[in-house]
Amino acid sequence: NETLLTFGREAARVYGDRDAYVFRPGFRTRRWTHADAWGQAARVATMLQQWGVQQGDRVVIWAPNMPQWCFALMGALRVGAVGVPLDFRSTPQFVAQVLQQTQPKVAFITRMTPVGDALRGVRTVYLEDLEGALADAPAQQAPFFCTAAPWSGMKARA
Repeated sequence: NETLLTFGREAARVYGDRDAYVFRPGFRTRRWTHADAWGQAARVATMLQQWGVQQGDRVVIWAPNMPQWCFALMGALRVGAVGVPLDFRSTPQFVAQVLQQTQPKVAFITRMTPVGDALRGVRTVYLEDLEGALADAPAQQAPFFCTAAPWSGMKARA
């Protein structure tokens, strides 16, 4: 079974210097190679570990599509955390319900995310500032958890 993590690792190995993400948030175009993306995910994983995120903890990603969204998800998965992606356009009521049920340790958001006080008490990271937040997080310390369960055997937990 191929998981997102094995896919990311293999893409970095096979296509390392090729563009994985090209993003133009304003006037400047940013590029990340597959190796860059895998390294960013490792740095996110290290940062999350430093903040006490462990296997099974939940990490919310509530932001529009952008490369940093992917780095946050892959980093969470690398420490064995459960990524909880939220549609950027979700209603505050829906988000409050998801947050109550998941009890996330960390939330990745953007300055455009309509947070209000929904994330009170949850450590937040602005994806626009992710590279600065990762400055002290070395990539080599990040673990690599890779577990997969067949979809047919998965059951929802209440």
